[in-house]
Amino acid sequence: MRRIGTAVLLALFLALSVASGQNVTTRVFPLKYADVNQASQVLAAFGVPITADRNLKVLAVRGTPDLLDAIGEAIKRLDVPPSIPHNIEMTVYMMMAAMKDTSGIDVPKELDPVIKQMRLLFPYKEYRLVETALIRVRDGNGGSVSGMMPKLSDSPASTTYSLRVGSAGVGSETKDRAIRINNLRLDLKVPVRRRAGDNNDYFMSDAAISTDVDIREGQKVVVGKAGLDGSEGALILVLTAKVLD
Repeated sequence: MRRIGTAVLLALFLALSVASGQNVTTRVFPLKYADVNQASQVLAAFGVPITADRNLKVLAVRGTPDLLDAIGEAIKRLDVPPSIPHNIEMTVYMMMAAMKDTSGIDVPKELDPVIKQMRLLFPYKEYRLVETALIRVRDGNGGSVSGMMPKLSDSPASTTYSLRVGSAGVGSETKDRAIRINNLRLDLKVPVRRRAGDNNDYFMSDAAISTDVDIREGQKVVVGKAGLDGSEGALILVLTAKVLD
């Protein structure tokens, strides 16, 4: 509070000096980035005449040399390039989990730590990658992607999916940056046979995973699991994200 009080008294003293005509001069300050009208409104707190020219992008200020120096320092802090939002890239792995290990399909090596984690969490014997989706958004924005998966187990047709992110943002700028993802939702339409052996008689079953998640950059995390009608297995969602500087 003392520091603020001193600054206010200094500004009042300098303003009074201007009012009394002590060593008053005019200085023109060019601006590169800041809006001159908005800058003049902020600098009006110094209590001196300020003329803003938007076309020339300059401020003409009348005051004592000390006050003009203070205003110049304030302009340096105001007239800075706008920050560029980060781009965030999210990779979503859709994995099929089954009670029997029958496929013999190798899982990508980068998912080995996640597989070990899932074996501790779930009773399934087999995990295989069925689809990978990529979403890139600007910090604070959302995005979506949709597509078609290969057939899941003995499904008579392909499964379609829609993946949507409400928004994603960088939660911190530390070494291990955190990324906050809001309203992540995966919707599936899975074909299910009505009668065994009849590929032509099936219906589309809906399944979904919806969550919010905070994730460290580069970390792979299991974010959800959805059971599938007509199957003892489940679809498991694994997510990783990184910031593109």
